[in-house]
Amino acid sequence: MKISIITVLNTINYGSVLQTYATQKYLSDMGFDTEFVDFSRKDQKYGQIVKKTIFSKRNNLKQMIKKPIKDALDIISLGKSYRVFRGFLNRNIKMSKISYGSFEELVVNPPLADIYCTGSDQMWNSFWNNGIEKSFFLDYAQEKPRIAFCTSIGMTEFPIKDKEILLRLIKKYSFISVREKSAELLLKKYGISAYTAMDPTLLIEGCFWKKMATKRSVARPYLLVYQLHYDKHQGVVFNEAVRKIAESFGLDIIRITYSISDIQLGKKIVLPKVEEFISLFANADYVITDSFHGTAFSVNLNRPFSVIYPEQFSTRIECLLQLIGMEERKLSNINQIIGLERDISFDKVNEILKNKREECKHIFQERLKTVCLEKE
Repeated sequence: MKISIITVLNTINYGSVLQTYATQKYLSDMGFDTEFVDFSRKDQKYGQIVKKTIFSKRNNLKQMIKKPIKDALDIISLGKSYRVFRGFLNRNIKMSKISYGSFEELVVNPPLADIYCTGSDQMWNSFWNNGIEKSFFLDYAQEKPRIAFCTSIGMTEFPIKDKEILLRLIKKYSFISVREKSAELLLKKYGISAYTAMDPTLLIEGCFWKKMATKRSVARPYLLVYQLHYDKHQGVVFNEAVRKIAESFGLDIIRITYSISDIQLGKKIVLPKVEEFISLFANADYVITDSFHGTAFSVNLNRPFSVIYPEQFSTRIECLLQLIGMEERKLSNINQIIGLERDISFDKVNEILKNKREECKHIFQERLKTVCLEKE
């Protein structure tokens, strides 16, 4: 049985490519022939990103003077990011032979499959996707069964202007699993049944990711910083927290960044290979992040961590911490660092994850079996 999966595939983000890899492994292990749609939104295409970089505004004279240099460094980094992320996908992910750049192209010549699947990531977040991306709702699949695999909405309510269309599209699905409890409750509010699973990277055990990781690349004990949001955070100045935690634990600061132009606290590692990204988490003495997948990998690899919520779209992180009973790892006040524990017991967390994986496996087997029978 062939499943065609669409997700946020061609993007510059470690979490996106790793959840893609995890989805493929999980569904393949269940016996499905999986293939990902090689789809790029218009704003994800190389030329559009370069154009956005060049024509982005700067707020003051100092930024305007530095802008040409920063733009050049960002474009160089963009080239490297393509090699890192697209290279990983080409080596590890089975993708459609046709590359698609719009919903209209998918309608004219859709990938052939028995079942069509919306993958993980913020597929149903119309704000994040710059509007309703109909491709992510499989509206090109016509009468074939549609499922959602650990899909994320990232909001506790649909935007008023999008709600009617979103609900109409979602109601066409035979089976929906979501990544956060808030998404299940939101859909239930509108009479749509959904099952709260976990992010695909958490459905795969931490020992698998450790085997995939490269050897340790940092000799000294270090605080790993993985920051995606450079605007405001909830209650804490991010770099102040980084500095205080590093000083408190006597750790070097290692920061994963996406551009050569990033000037932040600590030694930066620009666009490491995906396998090295995992290694940096697996070998960290402590992690501080504002990222959902930064939190997920810290948990799955049993690394002590603190998470600072970004100003928007923090529900995914909150739901994960609630699931595993680690709400105290949220850093909402700089004074919390004084009593911060470096050594964390993950025994209870690992038991929760193990039980949730078993539950997910049972639910997926039963529901996908039903979908397959409906198809026949």
